Amino acid sequence: MFCCWWSQRSLSAGRCDAASDPHVAQTSLAVHVTADDHSPFDPRLERFAPLTRSLRGLLVACAALALAALVLPDPVSRWAGLAMFAVLVGAPVARVLWLVQRWFRRGDVRFASVGLGVLAVIASGVLLAALGV
Repeated sequence: MFCCWWSQRSLSAGRCDAASDPHVAQTSLAVHVTADDHSPFDPRLERFAPLTRSLRGLLVACAALALAALVLPDPVSRWAGLAMFAVLVGAPVARVLWLVQRWFRRGDVRFASVGLGVLAVIASGVLLAALGV
């Protein structure tokens, strides 16, 4: 499933078809991960589990708010639509904040500074929109 992600046609039953994909045939990038594969568990995958769970929860909340905005009467639907917009905008910002604090904790100042730059661009856009410029 994770193998040959750049080429959907080279996937056959979740495995890479090295004969039809020249990138896999020339390199050793083929990683076969299927349900019947008994690969060892990678503990590094668990480091993003809290972020993944929260983003999935926010996705469900956004879908529920969108449905509420469509179905409910006017004053409630307006607030549900605004809440949905807040979730849609707030989730990526929260993800960047989470990554920035993680990069600072791990000592990776370069990535953290790029994340802070992204947050500064977002903040300046919000400020300009609030000023009506």
